[in-house]
Amino acid sequence: ARHRQSKRSRIGSLDGRHPDCPATRVGHSPPPAPFAANGGKETLSGSVYFDDDGRDRSLFYDPIATTLLAYQLLRRDSTSVGTDLRPIQNYFFENRPTGYWRNTYEAARIIATLLDDLLAEDPLDPPELRISGDATFGSREFPVDLSLSAGGQYTLHKTGRAPLYLGVYQSYWDQEAQAQSGDFAIRSWLAQRDSNVVLRAGQPTELVVEVEVLKKADYVQVEIPIPAACTYASKSQGSGVEVHREHYRDRTAIFCRSLSPGTYRFVVELLPRYSGQYTCNPATVELMYFPTFSANTSIKKIKVD
Repeated sequence: ARHRQSKRSRIGSLDGRHPDCPATRVGHSPPPAPFAANGGKETLSGSVYFDDDGRDRSLFYDPIATTLLAYQLLRRDSTSVGTDLRPIQNYFFENRPTGYWRNTYEAARIIATLLDDLLAEDPLDPPELRISGDATFGSREFPVDLSLSAGGQYTLHKTGRAPLYLGVYQSYWDQEAQAQSGDFAIRSWLAQRDSNVVLRAGQPTELVVEVEVLKKADYVQVEIPIPAACTYASKSQGSGVEVHREHYRDRTAIFCRSLSPGTYRFVVELLPRYSGQYTCNPATVELMYFPTFSANTSIKKIKVD
């Protein structure tokens, strides 16, 4: 099983408050107190937004409009003087899935709300990342991918107002992978029609994966390994939150554009064909562009008669 080793303190947002700004990650913690007290929620990258619980499928659901209103109220609230509103500002920068806001009206509202605060804080220079120490590197073009030698000492310097999102990871093979959770939780099980313990060759079964999303996440990928004893009983495309499925010989990859906090279930229909003892590799869920935000199940053994 191939996994990415990571530490939470190494994953996060460089928000440009100081020229030598460390990567910080809120991780599993709640939003900062001033926001949590007013109903604020947090994305996986640490940005804060406001919405109406239970209305994510409503025609009138608009977290950007709600967050703009909350931002204006917090900015004018005398009890919130001194509160750092950058986590809310970063939500608007982050929430441009096509590189733009949804329409001219929305863009105008966001700019009208944020512009004075942005001009008062820092020059609107483009972000720049520099690395010094055992390796030197600099870039103003993003995204960028860089490999560094393990064990080295490195210092990151970031300038510019716009946030940069940094992910650091190491890939390795883990032959005894254990279940891991954090930003997500994931579970899997095989459901045989006449038995939940031993699969029967020639009798269709289902591989069920349940994903719990703890914070709003965009561009999520779920990978479900297929036991070597099985082939696909069908290759049907999913529905609901799924954008697309790809069926490979050894795994099914499921892609989701956006997942709100909640629990989601995915089913792959299988047909056991060969008897024997087999290993089922861990199912994983991760952000497609920041795979260090992830969770996985443990390695499992299955038997086919």
